[in-house]
Amino acid sequence: RPAGPPGCYSYTSLHWGSSQDVWVEETDYGEYALLYAVGSGDHGFHMATLYSRTQTPRAAVKEKFTTFARAKGFTEEDIVFLPKTDKCLEEQQ
Repeated sequence: RPAGPPGCYSYTSLHWGSSQDVWVEETDYGEYALLYAVGSGDHGFHMATLYSRTQTPRAAVKEKFTTFARAKGFTEEDIVFLPKTDKCLEEQQ
């Protein structure tokens, strides 16, 4: 549900039973969106997410995400780009 300024939403995780606040920090609507989430529980949960409309985001978009995540307090070791789904499936077979 919307919570506060435009681009800020709150939801309750049914799995964890805690509230999460999510901000759409930046988007161009056609290629990518950068989101930041913070949990209200005792675990200090926070997460930066890059959503891309393609399986392989451009290098400039990945760099933008890396800069964004660092600004939110994530270290280089915390920032990962997962492999394409089809590649994982091929390696398991």
